[in-house]
Amino acid sequence: MKLSRVLFHLGLVFLLAGCGCGGNEDAIRAMRALPKERLAELYQYIQSVDARRKNLDPIIMDFPRNPVPRKISDLNPKFLRVWDGKAYIHISGCFDDKIDLHFQGLNSPGRKKKISLTLGDHKGSETLWEQ
Repeated sequence: MKLSRVLFHLGLVFLLAGCGCGGNEDAIRAMRALPKERLAELYQYIQSVDARRKNLDPIIMDFPRNPVPRKISDLNPKFLRVWDGKAYIHISGCFDDKIDLHFQGLNSPGRKKKISLTLGDHKGSETLWEQ
């Protein structure tokens, strides 16, 4: 009985320690401050990553484990996923309180090209760039 309590408390401590991934306000400000030209460059880069996909497999880059591509290193990204004409770059936060840049309309003629910012904690999203 005591061992199970100790393990429960240790697990709780590790869980709570892993939740210290805040800083979302700074990340939101930084993403909102990106110039339209920079957003257009980001879209072109993500579009080039999407074009390299083989057999429609997604491209997933986890940056603690892989080097961050130079073209997005200024964003200090945590994760990149590109699949099926869509992509996102995880910038900050964890669980439901994430700050992501979402890219839509990749390599899809006729679809609107768009970058939106998710505001985390179910606060919705806002469009930063579209063409």
